[in-house]
Amino acid sequence: MIASKKKIAVTGGIGSGKSTVTEIISGVGYPTYSADGIYADIISEPSIIKKASDLLGINVLYEGGKAVFDRKEAAKVTFNNKSKRKQLESYVHPLVYEKIDEIFASEDKTTFFEIPLLFETEKQNDFDCVIVVERDLKTRVEAVKIRSGLTEEEVYARIKSQFDYKNCKTNSLFTIHNDGDKESLKNAVRECIEKIRKESN
Repeated sequence: MIASKKKIAVTGGIGSGKSTVTEIISGVGYPTYSADGIYADIISEPSIIKKASDLLGINVLYEGGKAVFDRKEAAKVTFNNKSKRKQLESYVHPLVYEKIDEIFASEDKTTFFEIPLLFETEKQNDFDCVIVVERDLKTRVEAVKIRSGLTEEEVYARIKSQFDYKNCKTNSLFTIHNDGDKESLKNAVRECIEKIRKESN
């Protein structure tokens, strides 16, 4: 185990395998959290649903009398309207990172956070280490197509619109290559954790 308590981010492009890497880390015995999960909790609060919906110019949905954020409509608006996306991010991202800080303060050992938009939000230096998950482009596209139902062209468009991880810079950066089978990935994760452990001693 990593001796000193560290706050570590796991990031990478869409379809790179961030969630699988985070799952493996959890299996090793470290606490792990997903920024998407934290976001989902935050965006379920009525006052935040109202504000976020107003920012995007979309209607609040109601299911069984309960206010629900229209994720499908929000995704359409934010993908096609950069200005609206920036407005939503400026509102929600600080809330997500505030919660991440709260969670980390409550843990007593090294904790990993899966954060898709880490470099886009320029929060990489808020973490002791950053793990970037990399994967062959074609494999990423196939993985996203299977889970999302998007066409190949739509997936490529999303990947093209994302941060280029070849340009990422931070204080302590580690890379995990996810181009083999699950067992190879497990080994790569263990090796990465061992490197972090040695660096922290």
